[in-house]
Amino acid sequence: METFVLVKKFLSTAFNGNYSLTPVIEKLLLSSSETECALGRALQKTVTHSFTQDELYSIEAIEQYRNSLLNDTTKIEMLDYGAYRRNGEAVRKELAVRTICRTSASPKKMCLLLFSLIREMKPAVCMEMGTNLGVSGSYLAAAAKLNGSGFVYSLEGSPSLAEIASTHFYQIGLSNIKVFKGQFAETIPNIVASSPPISFVYIDGHHEEFATLRYYEMLKPHLSENALLVFDDICWSKGMERAWNTIRTSSPVILSVDLFTMGLCFTDPVSTEKKTYNALWVR
Repeated sequence: METFVLVKKFLSTAFNGNYSLTPVIEKLLLSSSETECALGRALQKTVTHSFTQDELYSIEAIEQYRNSLLNDTTKIEMLDYGAYRRNGEAVRKELAVRTICRTSASPKKMCLLLFSLIREMKPAVCMEMGTNLGVSGSYLAAAAKLNGSGFVYSLEGSPSLAEIASTHFYQIGLSNIKVFKGQFAETIPNIVASSPPISFVYIDGHHEEFATLRYYEMLKPHLSENALLVFDDICWSKGMERAWNTIRTSSPVILSVDLFTMGLCFTDPVSTEKKTYNALWVR
């Protein structure tokens, strides 16, 4: 990470993420907008860990899967199309599954927020960019399953990771999620060509300014009227922070929440009023 990111992380820790989030949650819950209220409920649910028994059962099962990955010493060859590519080509790496899980899988705290967002917003069509080992995808699909509807397209550039995740989804009966192998720029057009409008997008891969802006522009024409986009690692670099600020101030984004490590954007092609919230939330 760059120096300015480490400074922000220190300040975020010093100010206690959850406490700093409280005023934002209160404002959202008092809003006349159902979208803002739903977001407030999702954030509050995550911070207070106020989950139902059915939700806790799903969460526990997924975390058991995470723990099995963290204990898996099997080495696999994976392709990395992310921020450390050389000459535009994927970097081949041989890593233990537990190492990949520890360094790349979405942390539990973030996964719980994704889970809560799906439960509250009830999106019909979701897209995850960066399947990895299937931990975050399990949270998305499990939440949609509890809702009684909702399908997840999950995109992964590394065939070995896609295979592990797909096998896991099948074994635990998550039939409402499908993994698409290949680079995002190639798989996105194939999906949106035959899919209903996308109402939820989780972007957790290829953390570069140009790439992030490109994917956003590719997806924008295919978003539902009130879509939610979640961007991970918005403070990864100055480039990612620029990309985040460009997106959150663009049209049709009307509401954005900067949570330090991740950002949320809500779209509305009709409204012209923009609202922004910022909170230091340590994940």
